[in-house]
Amino acid sequence: MVIEEHARLEILLPNEQNWRHIGENDIIQNSLSIAEKCMDDSSFSLGGVNSSQLSAKFRLQGTNSFNIIGSKINVFSWFGDEETAINDKSVRFRGVFWVTSATKINYIYTISASDAMIWLDNVNYSTNDDKTSNLIYNKLSEFRNTLNDSFKIIIEQTNYTLNGITELKYI
Repeated sequence: MVIEEHARLEILLPNEQNWRHIGENDIIQNSLSIAEKCMDDSSFSLGGVNSSQLSAKFRLQGTNSFNIIGSKINVFSWFGDEETAINDKSVRFRGVFWVTSATKINYIYTISASDAMIWLDNVNYSTNDDKTSNLIYNKLSEFRNTLNDSFKIIIEQTNYTLNGITELKYI
């Protein structure tokens, strides 16, 4: 018995408004992987964040490596053929990733991307007025909420910050 897993990507380049679809034929065979872990292999630390990492090789025309960095990628996967997946709704959303590095040879890109949790880590601090602070953490510390509300705020604030909006207004 053979179980086939299939995937597709949707990529939104930083200066574009429409998603580009990268089908299975454009993903280089066996190059798509997502590593999900909660800590480094050899250590345990409090307060650190280890995000999911996406790595892939795919064909994409009409752009360059500089435009790919910062892109938003949605990943989907399913088992069986595509027609079966659409009919029985077994397509699984695997996550949203932000491209952190990209190289290009002809029209083939090799990318590395992280989910939004990376922006909560202590390496993502900015220095303003001789004061070092994590922009997202500072926004979150303004609110004292339930755990469910806190996760909602984390996700919203991270997405707003990544999209270039620095101020999130709550009613």
